[in-house]
Amino acid sequence: MCAERRPAAEPLTAAFKCGTVASVNSQTPLSPSALRRRAILFPAVVVLTVWLLNVVALRTHVGPQHAGFWMLVFIAASAMVVWSLAWRAKHSGVPPWRTVATTVIATVVWFLLSGALPELGMEPKITIGDRGTRPGGGFTHSISNAFQRGQLEMLQARAQQFGPSGAFAEFSCRDSVPDFRFEMTLEPAGEYNERLIDVGYTPRLDVGGADRCLSFGLSYLFDTTLAEIDHGPPVDYGYVNPRTGEKLGPYIRGPLRKPICRCDLRHSGREWVAWSQQAAEALR
Repeated sequence: MCAERRPAAEPLTAAFKCGTVASVNSQTPLSPSALRRRAILFPAVVVLTVWLLNVVALRTHVGPQHAGFWMLVFIAASAMVVWSLAWRAKHSGVPPWRTVATTVIATVVWFLLSGALPELGMEPKITIGDRGTRPGGGFTHSISNAFQRGQLEMLQARAQQFGPSGAFAEFSCRDSVPDFRFEMTLEPAGEYNERLIDVGYTPRLDVGGADRCLSFGLSYLFDTTLAEIDHGPPVDYGYVNPRTGEKLGPYIRGPLRKPICRCDLRHSGREWVAWSQQAAEALR
């Protein structure tokens, strides 16, 4: 009962104390089996909730993405569960230590079992094509979230037609072009990398010598083809200017530049590739 008279100056304090007493008295005592069920299930709810929030942050690039932050959230939430269940056990006439021990053990077990969850929540890595076993080269391209398996397969099909279509002709100085084989991997965004495609190819090119222009031409053809296929907006990874702390926004690629080959300087030992007609004419 809360019929005790209170001074007029303390109405809010009296109401708070009255409400607190009523709330405590309204808590139905739990049986040992009910406490045990909660001690086993509540940690599972904490593990699943933190995992889902982490997955959402990684997939949408919104909110904290560092693993250490989510570990702290998990520890804090687990501590709250242990404390609340111990409090319920005490007010239910059950030894709190038993409930605390069950909750801690269940938390550790659920945490260890959660090791199978990250692979379920992460975007899968997709690899298509086969570059073979010969020495080769490779490069990467950042892609939008709209780029999926269908676009990857389309890029692979277009790349295999570079040679037959004659696309390499202006970069090969009239030499025969090798039969390129491509292997492409869609790499999900991670803590230390953007969402990208990893392009591997064979055979190896002499990037610093006779194949220099062909190497740049290959990258240019991939740039232009990818721009035609990937129509999604650039992903904002939250980059900031390290000097000012100002947010930089998503990276927007500038105009693509086609390499220009000065084939007459190919074996001169000097630079023979430029990216504008004026610069190409200035090469000596």
